[in-house]
Amino acid sequence: MDAVSPVTARLFPALWELANQDARIAAELDRFYAGAMAAAFKALGLDPASPAVSELQAVMAVLGALVEGTTAIHGRTGAEDPGFQVLMSTAKAILLPALQKALDTTR
Repeated sequence: MDAVSPVTARLFPALWELANQDARIAAELDRFYAGAMAAAFKALGLDPASPAVSELQAVMAVLGALVEGTTAIHGRTGAEDPGFQVLMSTAKAILLPALQKALDTTR
């Protein structure tokens, strides 16, 4: 997981900071995240432009925010940190049903 990987845990916070200072970097990050979301929809056989994916898009945005925030909180401690393990367990319990519901609604 990028959020706690020694290779990437420091990269994303640095990019966010740069994006706060430079509109060009902010635009590129927006493009990166939009592309990642579109690729996920396409991998699921869904049209990213369809209004039917709005609920799924919202749940995926929450998931993305969780992962991004996890970088700030657990990026230095790693995946074996007990606090990270509890966070992941809780996130799965909350988000998996929401993702399943959104997928069922979309399909």
